[in-house]
Amino acid sequence: SFYNMTTFFDQKVITMQQTDNSFLATTANGTYTARKVILASGLKDDLPNVPGLRDAFGKGVFWCPWCDGFEHRDQPMGVLGDLSDAYDSVKELHPTLNKDIRIYANGTNNAAQLNRLNGKNRDWQKVFDAYNVTVNPKPILNITRTQSGSDFHDSAIRKEFDKFRVYFTDGTYEERGAFITNYGTSQASNLPEQLKVGLLGKKMDTTARGLRTTIPGVWGVGDANSDNSTNVPHAMSSGKKAAVFCHGESGFYPNILHYC
Repeated sequence: SFYNMTTFFDQKVITMQQTDNSFLATTANGTYTARKVILASGLKDDLPNVPGLRDAFGKGVFWCPWCDGFEHRDQPMGVLGDLSDAYDSVKELHPTLNKDIRIYANGTNNAAQLNRLNGKNRDWQKVFDAYNVTVNPKPILNITRTQSGSDFHDSAIRKEFDKFRVYFTDGTYEERGAFITNYGTSQASNLPEQLKVGLLGKKMDTTARGLRTTIPGVWGVGDANSDNSTNVPHAMSSGKKAAVFCHGESGFYPNILHYC
């Protein structure tokens, strides 16, 4: 904004298409054209339809122990996700952050999950035994936050004291201090699909030089691209990198549409 050459449009882009040597973006208020596009459209977490889970996501329920686990260290920790994926979370949590770990498999402790888990490590049960990790196989009815870490915390030692109850379909419940999740992700926007951007898994393929996608003139930055980094400093760095390469391929004063 300092250079007086950037215009911000806080509008939802409904459609985007390539037309000849430019791109056309349509919003509810009009259309815009650009020769280059940087997609910073993000990922979304594919959370199961468990009441209370989405409301608490990021508030005592988190997916990255390196980003959020420190504030809930040495507390009773629950692991949410398919049984075979929960094994990966256990390795991240123990023994540095939590010693009391319980997996809530939500009915996924079936033969297919066990086979997948055996494929990851045939000694997984020994790992669970060594770490004293237990598994609750019951289907979950809802997850209720009974105490907020925003209200109950100790800033001096950087600890938050959330409390949750996990209610099961059989009428029982258990209590935990926090949760780590292990769910999949997908593109938060369908604009990459509209532009026919190639994917690696569920992320935009940005293996080309400068984080360009498989579509000439389109770059992908942030956690939606395929370099598998998911933190804010990385997002800022990738945006800067893509902008430099985008400008280098555009000549003087390119029209660049940066969609977030």
